[in-house]
Amino acid sequence: MSPVEPPAEVGRSGEGVRIFLSAGDPSGDVHGALLADAIRRLLPGAWMYGICGRQMTRAGVAQVADSTRFSGIGIAASVPKIPGLVALYAVLKGLLRATPPSLAILIDFPAFNMRVLSFAKSIGLPTLYWFPPASWKREPSKAARRVAALATRVATPFEWSARIMGELGGQAEWVGHPVLDRYEGRPSEARARGMLAIPLPVTPVAVLPGSRPQEIRYILPLLLRACREAEKSVPAILPVVSCGPSADRTELRGTVDRFWPGAIITEDTVTLLSACRAALTKSGTITLDAAACGLPMVATYAGSWLDWLQYQLVVKGHFRFIAAPNILLDRLVVPECYEKRGTPDAIAAELVRLLEDGREREDCKAGLAEACALLGEPGSAERTARIAVQMLEQRHPSTA
Repeated sequence: MSPVEPPAEVGRSGEGVRIFLSAGDPSGDVHGALLADAIRRLLPGAWMYGICGRQMTRAGVAQVADSTRFSGIGIAASVPKIPGLVALYAVLKGLLRATPPSLAILIDFPAFNMRVLSFAKSIGLPTLYWFPPASWKREPSKAARRVAALATRVATPFEWSARIMGELGGQAEWVGHPVLDRYEGRPSEARARGMLAIPLPVTPVAVLPGSRPQEIRYILPLLLRACREAEKSVPAILPVVSCGPSADRTELRGTVDRFWPGAIITEDTVTLLSACRAALTKSGTITLDAAACGLPMVATYAGSWLDWLQYQLVVKGHFRFIAAPNILLDRLVVPECYEKRGTPDAIAAELVRLLEDGREREDCKAGLAEACALLGEPGSAERTARIAVQMLEQRHPSTA
């Protein structure tokens, strides 16, 4: 992984350069905002537009379509979004063909972005895939083979992913994971507690349900019930609930008020994770966020009966773990409570052990540090932005 060097002088400040970006879920939107900011520092005059959410829009990316409309997990949440995605893809093909950008940057979101990647290849549009699908796998996958064959360049968060892509004939670079960028320079625990007005006598627990409607509907109540059970052993518990930028704040507030009216709600995940003693979290990228803060956690997931049926018929047996640190290390360092163990009692029991000073807490923290060591060094967005600028210089020498 190459170090982040000071920006080189770029002629004309990127004026006339048009960059299309596509991110389709909340974590991709957060990472895309970091990348847009990094590109802007190198090419202040570049125009960026694409499929994005609130974070990328705030970073100056003109929104062609709102990515929050298409984010879903499981059959029940995803199937209704298919017609909209099909229509968007048809419109997008016409847009890219009629007014091709200087570069297309695809961020995760493989169900949609792999189709965009294939189309871009067919019309000769240069592409940079950041966060290629299944990049956490340590052996060649079907997705890795397709990306290696179709993408002009690949920026991947994991060292082994870059090596595999290279062996498959792709041009890939290990840039590290942007979660480290987001939490570099985070506030101290004392400062974070003050920023969130957390009273001194309480034990704050981060509650991280996700931001999708089905996650607020099914996961948030489960996590708050678990806090109530844990309160029987740790009376001073106070939930601090994460409200993602794309979440329905009214629905989230209503759910919190039903189960724990005095809970704190915040959109500032960095401060939340810095202030808390432990976390209850859904599976997914957010488990890496907690790991980057060294925060012991219990991971779970819950959904509708259709999600349960999909798990039983399609997913079960295809993976060992649901928490990202466990997946990276291929062993259990974060307690996981789902399916039969996904009950408030089971989750609360694991939480209480992590709140107490003891071997369980220390072992979890050591495992999280080991997992984070696989993520490289801070500067992922800067490295990826430099790859983008290199590609633009090759296409438009006048920007060099």
